[in-house]
Amino acid sequence: MTHHRFRTAFIVFCTAIATIPGANAAGIPWAGSWDSAVAQASKNSKPIMVDLYTTWCVWCKRLDSDVYPNGKVVAATTAFVAVKLDAEKLGKDIATRNHVTGYPTILFTDASGALLGRIVGYEPPADFISSLKLVLADMKDVPSLEKKVKQNPSIRPGKKPTPSSLWTAPLHKPRTSPDVF
Repeated sequence: MTHHRFRTAFIVFCTAIATIPGANAAGIPWAGSWDSAVAQASKNSKPIMVDLYTTWCVWCKRLDSDVYPNGKVVAATTAFVAVKLDAEKLGKDIATRNHVTGYPTILFTDASGALLGRIVGYEPPADFISSLKLVLADMKDVPSLEKKVKQNPSIRPGKKPTPSSLWTAPLHKPRTSPDVF
């Protein structure tokens, strides 16, 4: 009978631990706070991955148990400074400022808090890794796009660029006769 009680108590204990957000996410080195994440991001020139969760969110717990411990996910997140924030407590301001309405939501910001990207909802490990890669690719594309805009002032939001402003050499010769269609 004692063995049965011990086993039942152990199962209850393990179940309780599994419901604590972040308890199973041991593989990712989570910063202890937003301020700590900002300091690390500034020091290491990395973007911040902000996991906004709630204590009642089932899919947030699934991220913690199924996705974050995955070795490939852990490896993919090394490009970021990771921090978990309860969106109803310490992460409330960040969630409000970034118009977060569903959980889990993973935000990607720079050290100043400027939004770089987001993942909304649960994604299994392979999809989560793909999303991380897309966020990183977008972040790498932005500087080159900004450079193109600076080099060519005809490319502006709200202004339709002409084909010649997008390419350095035309791909075809323009038509010389308006009656050929």
